[in-house]
Amino acid sequence: MKHVTVVITLRSRLMALGMRTALTETSLTNVSYHIIEPGMFAENVERLRPQVVIADPFTALSYGDFRSMLSDNAVLIGVTALALPSEVAKCFDLVMTAYDSTEAVERAIVKVASEPSDDDKANEQLTPREREVLIGVVRGRANKEIAADMNVSVNTVMTHRRNIASKLQIHSVAGLTIYAIVSKLVSIDEIRPGIS
Repeated sequence: MKHVTVVITLRSRLMALGMRTALTETSLTNVSYHIIEPGMFAENVERLRPQVVIADPFTALSYGDFRSMLSDNAVLIGVTALALPSEVAKCFDLVMTAYDSTEAVERAIVKVASEPSDDDKANEQLTPREREVLIGVVRGRANKEIAADMNVSVNTVMTHRRNIASKLQIHSVAGLTIYAIVSKLVSIDEIRPGIS
């Protein structure tokens, strides 16, 4: 399970502490919890990059559009002691009351944790042939050598390289090398020293 950052931003400090305590007692592992005062959310969201935000719905709306500050795959959970108007409730992926069990939040966090990360998605975007070209590039092989290994033309290798750069938005061999290492496509030992 990948690491998940959960931000709890509730008006009631007691409710925030209670939510964090309840969640730390679940079976969730590899999750970090941060309590942030609602007025400080905008200042901290970029630094923490949470995948799950647990917020008081009325506070969240009064401090700006929390949804626009989050990544597209982040889950926004509203926690309230009151019934919500439908136009407020639809701003959240999940709405709970203070009386609900933590199982619903736990399920939402597990769902986020099991989704592929952005790096995994980028790897999935590359075709097997593009990954083969990428590995050749970061190993310091010339286009001609990669083409010979793959039994394709040099032009095909160059097309794959353009597609890789476009999909990953990485335009240098050094950047591709870092990406390949982080994505576990190659190990550091496989890289030829002195490439640029």
